[in-house]
Amino acid sequence: RDLINQNDINKSIPIFLNLFLSIERNKDLNNLIQLFFENFDFDEVIELVEPEERILINLSYCQYNFLIKNFKKAEAIAIKNIQKAESLIKAPQTEDLGWLIVRRSLASCTKKDLSRIALTNLVTTMVN
Repeated sequence: RDLINQNDINKSIPIFLNLFLSIERNKDLNNLIQLFFENFDFDEVIELVEPEERILINLSYCQYNFLIKNFKKAEAIAIKNIQKAESLIKAPQTEDLGWLIVRRSLASCTKKDLSRIALTNLVTTMVN
């Protein structure tokens, strides 16, 4: 929190990502996510992270939008995350991360029919 409040984006990102991966469904994490995206511009953060970390930033931004009740945007990001998770799920070394992204993305969908379609599409493309 101190690094975020000090506007130290470069030091904040790795710590934020580590905490985001380690903790799930936690009030303190939700507060941290809100603080992070209220202080740092999403586009700037995306440009600063490694390509393989971008999906985690997208996932956390999805959760941020859900937390601030911007459900339409959260769902749009969630659907894209689920689609991108397919390649992670197919690789043994990133399979767990891929399923984590799917699970957390589904949790950010308020329209259950939309999440069911996204999950069905994922399963269908993986089977074929």
